Amino acid sequence: MNEGFLTKKDLKDFANNSAGLISKAVNGMVKKGYTDAQIGSRLEDLADDLLLTSKYWQRSAREVQASITQQKAAGQWLTETQ
Repeated sequence: MNEGFLTKKDLKDFANNSAGLISKAVNGMVKKGYTDAQIGSRLEDLADDLLLTSKYWQRSAREVQASITQQKAAGQWLTETQ
């Protein structure tokens, strides 16, 4: 979703209003001329990312860092190239 229509401030501002965040993202894509199919695809990508990371949102920072370290050691952490 990092295509210029959401900022870190938006993420913080909409922390308790996920529908507002999605609305802002969709409106940003509309302004950039995205088609309905492109918007749907971007939202699907976002949903996939959130699904893959949902367990992290419920855990403490220490647990998350331990998991990241473990994944990196096992070669499961994606690199920038991947």
